[in-house]
Amino acid sequence: MVCPCFSNGATHQALLAQPNFVRELLARPAAPIYRGGTLDEAIDPDSLPPVHISAA
Repeated sequence: MVCPCFSNGATHQALLAQPNFVRELLARPAAPIYRGGTLDEAIDPDSLPPVHISAA
């Protein structure tokens, strides 16, 4: 049985479409990440403002 969501090309293309920013991220060359390595774009969590969670 074929999934009805892929019954036509337009639906199939829409389901697999990526937003422009994702397409640009995937198009950039990327270096492999090895165990113990860090990302160049990583942010130090200590540099972020504190998060306060309260019940509504």
